Amino acid sequence: MFSIDVIDEILEEDFDALLNESSEILHSIEGAILEVKFFAEFDEFMAMTADENSESESDTEEPPFEKSSLTPITRSKHLLKNHL
Repeated sequence: MFSIDVIDEILEEDFDALLNESSEILHSIEGAILEVKFFAEFDEFMAMTADENSESESDTEEPPFEKSSLTPITRSKHLLKNHL
């Protein structure tokens, strides 16, 4: 009788866990619970990434890009003249 009680208890725990998981799946079909969890994790990840980027950017500054008003053909001719 002891082994049957243990098996019943384990099965009951597994069944409860399955019910909890299946309710999340059902909610995810409607787009509620898992979407909220996903976006919460994504927001947390983005916050950590932003913190890391701000720390690394404060150490080194990159020069700003220069905006060119030359067309691609003019630019190519200009580069060829300067390198020949």
